Amino acid sequence: MVNEKFVIDLQGKKFVKFEGLLDMFHQNGGKEIKTNILNIDPLIIQATATGEKGIFQGIGDASDENVNSMIQKHKIRMAETRAIARALRWYNNIGMCSAEELGGEAKPSPKSSFKYQCRNKKCGKEITQKVQEYSLKKQGVPLCMDCQKTYNEDQYHKDE
Repeated sequence: MVNEKFVIDLQGKKFVKFEGLLDMFHQNGGKEIKTNILNIDPLIIQATATGEKGIFQGIGDASDENVNSMIQKHKIRMAETRAIARALRWYNNIGMCSAEELGGEAKPSPKSSFKYQCRNKKCGKEITQKVQEYSLKKQGVPLCMDCQKTYNEDQYHKDE
């Protein structure tokens, strides 16, 4: 399980940070990481992570189309970081994509985006302001998207 301090919310979805993958690699008996350039145009790098769990490989690419303007001069390092991140995700058995594997101009969501809660007593998930507003408009009560699918009006208005 990934420590939450190594998880970032980008545009409403969670991604693991590279530093968390590397930390877990060392905790899980990781011994060595190697990289090789497979192709120059487009730039493709293969990473191999080796340790007590075995050998895992990942591919990373970087091009003007999938890196932001600040990173364009550093595509080789970005491709290598992406390749290592994929290899480490597999080594650590993490299905969540890493933030470094994303392309373009993804921006972190503000911390305050989750300040509302689903009113289903069995749920209580944090919800965004947009989800709350939508739910209030449609159901008359703030619910997460999952609870909106199974909404039963009597279930939410009994104890008010």
